[in-house]
Amino acid sequence: EVVEPDAARRQAAANWGVHLTASAAALAEAEEGYDAVIEAAGSEAALSDAIRSVRRGGCVVQVGSLSSEGSRIPAYLVMTKELDVRGSFRFVGEMEAVVRLVSEGKVGLDGLVTSRWPLDKVSEAFRAAEERTELKVSVGFGDRSMA
Repeated sequence: EVVEPDAARRQAAANWGVHLTASAAALAEAEEGYDAVIEAAGSEAALSDAIRSVRRGGCVVQVGSLSSEGSRIPAYLVMTKELDVRGSFRFVGEMEAVVRLVSEGKVGLDGLVTSRWPLDKVSEAFRAAEERTELKVSVGFGDRSMA
């Protein structure tokens, strides 16, 4: 299950083969709670939602990068629900494997990058990314950036 607040992004996840998508509100309403939740957005709010939505004795895995300044989470729930909270540092060696799989044609990226911008339009590209009107925004150099 993928939890995403934006309906268009949930639809994109479904198009990519995710069998079940939900809004954050639906996650919070899960009656029995999940056995495990992986927080990969790097959002303090998403981590809090994960802690609230996991069942008593469940596991929360923090993969998304949070601020090094510290974060506020519902620690009381970690204790009272007897949760197993784990951290996992991401992107340690995965990129080489991803590049290889894409270059061998074993993983397709069609539809993932929904907006391509030349370098001289970088401000507009960042605005599109900020407004979340695109799934993924790409900025590149020369003719290949617009391919």
